[in-house]
Amino acid sequence: MLKKAHTISIRDIGPHTSLELQVSPGVNVISGQNESGKSIAVRCVAALAGGDAKSLPIRDGSAAGLVSGFGTTLSIGARNTRAGEFSDADSLEDRINIAALVDPGLKDPAAATKHRTRALLTLTGTKLTFEDFRTILPESQRSEITDDFSAEDPVDLAGKIKRQMEKDARHWKDEAGKQELRAKTLLAATDGVDIEGDHDEDSLRASYTSAVQAKSTLDAKAKRIQQETSTYELAKAELAKAGDLPDMDVLHRGLDEREAEHSQAEKDEQHADDKVLRIEQELADANRERAIATANTANAARSVRDLLGVIASAEKSHESFASIKKVVDRGAPDGAPEAEEVTEASNAVLAAEVALTAGAEIRKAIQSREAAQGHLDEAAEHNRKAIVYRDAAKGTDTVLSEAVSSPVFRFEGGHLQAEDHTGTWRPYADISEGGRWKLALLAVSSAIDGDSLHLVTIDQTAWDGLDSENRALIARESEEHNIAIVTAECSDEALAVSHFEPEVAVA
Repeated sequence: MLKKAHTISIRDIGPHTSLELQVSPGVNVISGQNESGKSIAVRCVAALAGGDAKSLPIRDGSAAGLVSGFGTTLSIGARNTRAGEFSDADSLEDRINIAALVDPGLKDPAAATKHRTRALLTLTGTKLTFEDFRTILPESQRSEITDDFSAEDPVDLAGKIKRQMEKDARHWKDEAGKQELRAKTLLAATDGVDIEGDHDEDSLRASYTSAVQAKSTLDAKAKRIQQETSTYELAKAELAKAGDLPDMDVLHRGLDEREAEHSQAEKDEQHADDKVLRIEQELADANRERAIATANTANAARSVRDLLGVIASAEKSHESFASIKKVVDRGAPDGAPEAEEVTEASNAVLAAEVALTAGAEIRKAIQSREAAQGHLDEAAEHNRKAIVYRDAAKGTDTVLSEAVSSPVFRFEGGHLQAEDHTGTWRPYADISEGGRWKLALLAVSSAIDGDSLHLVTIDQTAWDGLDSENRALIARESEEHNIAIVTAECSDEALAVSHFEPEVAVA
């Protein structure tokens, strides 16, 4: 059953002297032959509903043309005027081009998405600015979305912000990766290090110093004993090869005899001198005797010197061998460190040295792990930021979804998504043409007052491109949602307006 019909009158526009159009919810088709004025009639309806009236041509010979209906009259002439208030219906002409939403006629998917998005935003009347996108970021980061992101087109604006957020997310992800690599490198250097081991540097160094001092004391004792033993062995050897020592009494008696001989020689020399003085005639004999005495004196003096040297040497030998004998008499030294004691002291030094080195490694490992944890904490913060910006990038779809304010459409991954007949959300462009028409009409119905009649036009080209099933679907949905669609098609009959009745059932 048809709902209430409304009349639209066209006077002196194009080829029309007078044309009455009855429109009601559903599809209203103006049919007729080519050049009969079908398209101009559709344009008149669009102009009445709030579209462009400037291009409407006045019928030849007329001063002005009129289009009236729904309480409004358009006067088309040198100056176009509108009288009355559009009533009993809401116009969708200035809000959405349904045919362009279904098929924008653009091959580029991104351009088609932009066109469809603009159509939906026009339908809701939503105006997006960079301020609408700031909410996708935490309050502390919102200042990063500024008027630098301003764009006339809301889809371009969303894309611009989304790319920046993705760039920021990649930046922080890369920074997190760098910090994680630094931490991994530091932790790898601590593999095999038992950080629970003793690593107090002061304690370990004191133990090492004590072990070194104990070993040094033991080494000094062993060296001293070794030197004393060597001295003892040398003394024994010297004493063994020395044999009997010279008899000092004999040597001293010999010295006394030579000294007596020397004294006697001096007396003889003096006697000779006296004799020279007393007896000059015996000078030659006395001189000869004197020469002999002088020679004997020199020989005696040399013998005394030689014997004194022997005595001095003997005394030194006696003193030396007396010292050697004392060393020998003392016997070989005892108390030398046992080999096990020396080995134990050496091992103690080595163990203390190893512990000192290990302690340094442990301290270094602890510092490395602390530094690594710092890098991991920083990486976690960077990853958190990356997630914030990645979520913000996805949030641009949420902002667009909320802006179109439709239960039928949403944005995901930068694509306009819609729910198909199976209940699956998928790209709107991938849904069948009939499905797109149904969803477009549902979007319109969700944005309008269902109690009022809504007037919209579809140009003849778009209507001609629809198959019978899709035409039936449009007819059913528009009737159900109180939308009056005015379109046109060619026929061999005279110009007429009819309410489209589907020839096929709609599933």
